[in-house]
Amino acid sequence: MEEEKINYENNNNNNNSINKNINKNHHNFNIISTLKFHKEIVYCLKILNDNNIASSSYDSSINIYSLIELKLIMSIKAIQMPILYIDQLKDNTLICCSSDSKIYLIKLINNYMYEIIQELINHTKWVNKIIEINNMNLISCSFDNKMKIWKKNNINNLYINIDEIKFKERIFDITEISENIIISSHNINFLNVTDLNKKTIIHKIKVKDKSNWNNNLCLINKNFLIFAANNYIHLINIIEMKIVFFIYIDNKIGSIISFSNENNNNNNNNEIFLTGDKKGNLIEWKILNEKIILSYSKCVHGNWINNIKIDKFNRIITASEDGLVKVIEII
Repeated sequence: MEEEKINYENNNNNNNSINKNINKNHHNFNIISTLKFHKEIVYCLKILNDNNIASSSYDSSINIYSLIELKLIMSIKAIQMPILYIDQLKDNTLICCSSDSKIYLIKLINNYMYEIIQELINHTKWVNKIIEINNMNLISCSFDNKMKIWKKNNINNLYINIDEIKFKERIFDITEISENIIISSHNINFLNVTDLNKKTIIHKIKVKDKSNWNNNLCLINKNFLIFAANNYIHLINIIEMKIVFFIYIDNKIGSIISFSNENNNNNNNNEIFLTGDKKGNLIEWKILNEKIILSYSKCVHGNWINNIKIDKFNRIITASEDGLVKVIEII
């Protein structure tokens, strides 16, 4: 497979010198709001079930904003260490991972009150991510090389650690690609595909570079997944468990998102994804004939873009190491 190299900084519009097959129909980005309420790096974003948005930061806080009024609603300051990842469960409980090796479950009572209802403490190092899978169990991953399975106790409604899978390497990111099948990225040049029922690695996919950050796995649809590692973007066929295309870009990648999986109303855009890089560039890519095509890029931050989300208004929300959360209109 021939390596393709892309530089998008010298021409932020359609760059036909990069790829003669580039699609001329691309979006433009227009920053409409900057939310400056964190004091440190902003790690993660989550569109909440009530269509507000939450952000987590190195400053140990979780901020919740109204996406209609574009203002701060609540700041949660009950955790003492940097918060690396946040999500929301189907029952509306907020869940977050911290560098203190703990997982916190937080009940949002109203726009002004919250309560930490449980701490999950079985990991021994940074917890990078936790996801809720189809059977409503939780799966977490950590720098302690372990993937843990948590199940809710029906008697007291608290989660207990029922099982774990130990790897030889640190785990940076996890994604469920089919029922009880998890793909994980590590600090090696392989992705592991694990069957949770068998607690066994069933596939290894060799990639061009190892992981060095989380949020680097992105499910595009039932057939394809994007994996970004440092300067490489891989297009992976998850049916055949192989890389079908990869490219090298000049700037290291800090975040990735698919239009289709983040916004179910956007089904026509199921072959478009976005990345953010270490210089604050937001880049639109298209998948065409199993190839990755550069579509458009614009610098929207002054530092790494750590996370990207798309809200119900079809706007892009970005979180950065410059401490800012930005709301970006897609034109």
